[in-house]
Amino acid sequence: MQNRFTKKPKTEIAPKPVTPPPKSPTPPPRSPTPPPRSPGPRERVERSPREILSIHVGQAGIQIGAAAWQLLFELGQFIRNIFLYITTGKAVPRAVMVDLEPNVVDSVKNSIYGSLYNPRMLISDKEDAAGNYARGYYTIGKQVIDPLLDTIQKAKEQCNALQGILVYHSYGGGAGSGLTSLLMERLNESKVPVMNIPIFSSPKYASSCVEPYNSVLYAGSQYHNNISGCSIMMDNQALYKICESYLDVEIPSFYNTNRLVAQVVSMLTAPLRFSDPASANFNNVINSLVPQPRLKFLSFACAPLASTESTSKSDVNSIHEMSQFCYKSENQFLTLEKKKSEGPFLRSALVYRGHASRSGIERTIKHLKTEFRISKNRLRFSNWNPSEIKLIHGSLEHLVQSQLPPIPRTYDLQPSDLSVCSVSNRMDIAEAFKNLHHKFDLIYAKRAFVHWFVGEGMEEGEFSESRESIAKLEAEYESTRNGS
Repeated sequence: MQNRFTKKPKTEIAPKPVTPPPKSPTPPPRSPTPPPRSPGPRERVERSPREILSIHVGQAGIQIGAAAWQLLFELGQFIRNIFLYITTGKAVPRAVMVDLEPNVVDSVKNSIYGSLYNPRMLISDKEDAAGNYARGYYTIGKQVIDPLLDTIQKAKEQCNALQGILVYHSYGGGAGSGLTSLLMERLNESKVPVMNIPIFSSPKYASSCVEPYNSVLYAGSQYHNNISGCSIMMDNQALYKICESYLDVEIPSFYNTNRLVAQVVSMLTAPLRFSDPASANFNNVINSLVPQPRLKFLSFACAPLASTESTSKSDVNSIHEMSQFCYKSENQFLTLEKKKSEGPFLRSALVYRGHASRSGIERTIKHLKTEFRISKNRLRFSNWNPSEIKLIHGSLEHLVQSQLPPIPRTYDLQPSDLSVCSVSNRMDIAEAFKNLHHKFDLIYAKRAFVHWFVGEGMEEGEFSESRESIAKLEAEYESTRNGS
């Protein structure tokens, strides 16, 4: 045995130093050069993916999320920052869906694309919130919040560089208001940028008789706890109007509105999904559009709006017409009163996708400044980080995405070679909260349905506290309007 062990090193010493030298000089010059050239963009995506985590709460949030993910599935946009690639090569959405009853979540599991979701990220309980904020916040919601936070934490651990969280929900639903309020308080502690995409309470339409209670309690909680981030507001009344007026839908349903929201959210979040992570990220968006923490409610509009079934294109075709269209109150995705003069605006940004020339955008900005008469309406635009988000004019900026906005023919919105989206922090958004607190005062004056909330462990004093928070929010908007 000893002779064998002594002979082996002698035989290994001679050939082994001879073989490595010829291998080492030849590969080093060849190996570093080819890999960066062929998979260069892929490597950048893997090293700095800027992941976005989506959380869909309640029936409205889940149904909008299902429509949004279906759109990405049909377009084949399996981008690594919103999809997680597992070992088998399957693309799984970075999405957490939660509801207090299983029906809506089961409908997603049983859908055509249900097998593409991670079943561990689809959370449901046995009892629903029954359209009650208190059930979503105090009783049933507290049973779900810990498993939900654990699932969110696991999703965060699968990210290399999480840039922010998108939260889809509604103001009027029990889970959409109560559970989301509880979730936002916990997410606020983690200091991760959060962008809400809620369905706000409409002036004329309501899903339940206690929707004003749920909406005021949720909004009051956001104000009282000083929840950071921003909210891009929409409501069903404005969505119905857009479907009827521009998309030729005679009797709009939630199916139409959810798919419309999915399309416009895809346009809006395109810079966050495709641009350089050094500039287009959640922090830049929030810091630019939200100069004061509590004035975080934003309006949204996009152009052109035309039906896929119509043979003619939209009347709004040029860059200037589209940009002007997006700033009118009647074209917002949130119901606002039509006025002779628009604004005043605190902050605003434009997102262009498609064939948008630099010179055309510069001319459009000059026209907008002249037509809106910024000195009288007190329009003020802040500068975004001018690194990758290209700063075209001194004070009004825009985001340019050269990629065309593809839209499947099965959707209501007609595809276009150019699209424009506007996100604005408008002072007249306070009117939406005035309409909300007016409906709240009408039913709370009779103490109608208050016992439903008190029976779930909520104190009656929270109604008046939330109502006072809404009044303070309106006062902040008014003081900013007068002092702007």
